[in-house]
Amino acid sequence: DPPSPEKREVRPPDVSTVNRILNESEQHADPLHPALRLIAYTGIRRGEALGLHWNEVDLTRPEITITESLVRSAELGLILEPPKSRAGRRVINLDDGTAQVLREHKVRQMEHRLVLGSAYQDNDFVFPDDFGMPLNPMALTRALQRAARQAGAGHVKLHDLRHFHASLLL
Repeated sequence: DPPSPEKREVRPPDVSTVNRILNESEQHADPLHPALRLIAYTGIRRGEALGLHWNEVDLTRPEITITESLVRSAELGLILEPPKSRAGRRVINLDDGTAQVLREHKVRQMEHRLVLGSAYQDNDFVFPDDFGMPLNPMALTRALQRAARQAGAGHVKLHDLRHFHASLLL
């Protein structure tokens, strides 16, 4: 039997590090700042954020419903799949600040759609590419890396934001 790999201890970033990263992405008007904020404040996965549709966002309650995840298939490219487990389908409450960030994001997205006109394909994604199609997941990873570098936060991964959220809940 091959030796099992050593499990490394998970060290989520602290509150000040995450705040610096989010502030950098907001100050540089990164179009993916709302996605980074949503992941940090809800603990959802990258694919769940990118697979989120506006019809699953209720900004009056405020809450989101996770029903699918955007994944990359070697054969099919970017596809939507249901969550890994039945528990993966869930409703997540949003704090007021994150709900406001999503409201503002929706307005900017609608303005962008008007500018592009018929070139924009409305697939109802909360975080689409510039033309309304599913966003390459690496774009979100790069947005976090860019903001972390600008914030002097070192190497922070998107999944670390999930651990960050869980640590705050504990």
